[in-house]
Amino acid sequence: PQIDINPPEPWRSGMMWDETRGNQPWIYPDIPQGKWVDQSMAPKDLSFYYAADGCWNEMKITVHGMHVKAVLNGTVVTAFHGEGILNDALHQKLQVGEKGYIALQIHINDQLKIRYKDLRIKELPN
Repeated sequence: PQIDINPPEPWRSGMMWDETRGNQPWIYPDIPQGKWVDQSMAPKDLSFYYAADGCWNEMKITVHGMHVKAVLNGTVVTAFHGEGILNDALHQKLQVGEKGYIALQIHINDQLKIRYKDLRIKELPN
């Protein structure tokens, strides 16, 4: 699964997408498969900054067991419990959902530049 950062549609930042082959729906917010997220699904108080603003966005992603939480600039965007989704038969077969890689990416055809700073990864106690 991935937490989006999407400057062209900043309201989508912090939402959760499932990149699993054969699946690929939006996980959070919970919408019917085959549908796409839209701006009405974003938190109303969400703020997003661009480089021209002279500010940085702060994204905090916490994963504890099956619980995933994404907070963008102090606003909770995703608060998700993945039991039955991130560990369903497809995810187990492909050995994804409960474990995987931490990666920063940008889509190959996007004409974007994105910068990161102060990245921290911390293991949480059980």
